[in-house]
Amino acid sequence: MYLFVYSSGVLDRDGPVPIYKQVAELIRARIESGELKPGEPVPSEAQLEADYEIARTTARRVARELREQGVAYTIQGEGTFVGEPWNPPRPA
Repeated sequence: MYLFVYSSGVLDRDGPVPIYKQVAELIRARIESGELKPGEPVPSEAQLEADYEIARTTARRVARELREQGVAYTIQGEGTFVGEPWNPPRPA
């Protein structure tokens, strides 16, 4: 894992850290701060596209990165949610 913390909305598009990892770290920081709570949805691919001016495929990689880090899980057809994949709280 990279040890960089990025300011909200500021991405280093020319740096060594891939954009999807930068965005994933921004979302992870929101999770760790409690802004996004277990069971709440992670911003959608479309929302990530708009907020960070990234491609849809990059937004998909953000969700995959969060899943690989164990901080989010995806339910097909519903979205990606905050929580551990082995014990996901269902959204209300």
